[in-house]
Amino acid sequence: MAAYVKHLDPNHLVTVGEEGFFGEQRPEAAHNPQGWGGQIGQDFVLDHSSPSIDFATIHVWPDNWQRCASPPHLLCYPGSILGSVSLWCLQSFYGALVRHWK
Repeated sequence: MAAYVKHLDPNHLVTVGEEGFFGEQRPEAAHNPQGWGGQIGQDFVLDHSSPSIDFATIHVWPDNWQRCASPPHLLCYPGSILGSVSLWCLQSFYGALVRHWK
């Protein structure tokens, strides 16, 4: 699909648009937020291997994933992602629990 979009519009930036989990068979899967991260069909490295993909995106939900025992949450999971592909990486959103509504 990415190659088709590039065929129609070579100047169009294309990304996969996934959370950024590693497939269970990859050594990087140890960095997935929890066990289910590698079981939902995403493989960040494989999904971004097409030369038609221009940049990567990740989502970070530290309070939901409970991956990191202490701050900064951003360094625990995304750090493993950034070195896995040679693309610009956009953190498309960061989710944190709101404990008190005012």
